[in-house]
Amino acid sequence: MFATLKNVLDAMSPEEKEDCVVIVFIGETDETYVTQVANEILSVPQFVEAINSGLVDVLAPHPSYYPDLSKLRPTLGDSMDRVRWRSKQNLDFAYLMMFAQERALFYMQLEDDVLAKDGFVTRVKKFAYAQSAHNSQWFVLDFCQLGFIGKLFHSTDLPSLIQIFLLLYNDKPVDWLLEGFINFKLCSSEKDQSDCKKRAENVWLHHKPSLFQHIGTVSSLKGKVQKLRDKQFGKIPLFFPHNNPPAEVGSTIKAYKEHTLKRAYLGETFFWGLLPQPNDILSFRFRPPGVKLKR
Repeated sequence: MFATLKNVLDAMSPEEKEDCVVIVFIGETDETYVTQVANEILSVPQFVEAINSGLVDVLAPHPSYYPDLSKLRPTLGDSMDRVRWRSKQNLDFAYLMMFAQERALFYMQLEDDVLAKDGFVTRVKKFAYAQSAHNSQWFVLDFCQLGFIGKLFHSTDLPSLIQIFLLLYNDKPVDWLLEGFINFKLCSSEKDQSDCKKRAENVWLHHKPSLFQHIGTVSSLKGKVQKLRDKQFGKIPLFFPHNNPPAEVGSTIKAYKEHTLKRAYLGETFFWGLLPQPNDILSFRFRPPGVKLKR
């Protein structure tokens, strides 16, 4: 979560930060755990600054919000662990939407293990306004092809989704409920699936390339491994070059193939060292001497 929050904030320009709010949802009822996470957020100066400026809110539900998740009905042939996991996710999304619906013109859902492209706020707004000008009937703008990530809604449409999630939280996963809700609103039982698909495509619009990528592999559902990646996002950079001053660079750590410290310092790749040992060093001798270092 912390890496995602940092990435989202870093991907915003100062102007973009003035025009949106990021809500961090801690979907747990254990007060000790919630306090621990909140304190970890408050230990990062960047996050504290964002909270004080109104850019970031931190939200946790009261324990009384959730029903008894041990008494859910088995559905879809899923294990009860999976039924509880997806049911709670539906309730989490509904709670978050209830809190957020009056905060902004649009609402976008992200997850805690995603990567955002730089300037995503401006690109989202530009696409949303353009679509509104040409198709005022859109219901979902999709900025990621995976699950519920990067789905944008008018805040005025959230009450309908909230009711669906609260009514059917036990029955289906959240992305299935969204798809089913749109089909229910648009599709006629007297017409075939091709007509239904065409109608849905008019209100569920996709932005290419994708602006968000799922980078996590470990799910909050125990034992579930999620390796899906959005192919429309493009390649994820593995290093970020810096404009370093001239220096003689060396290391006692053996480099893997071409991933040397020297090439990393020159901004050509990242450094990949093999089997570092105690007392190994990374050496930087600057030319000319006396160079002023900032970071």
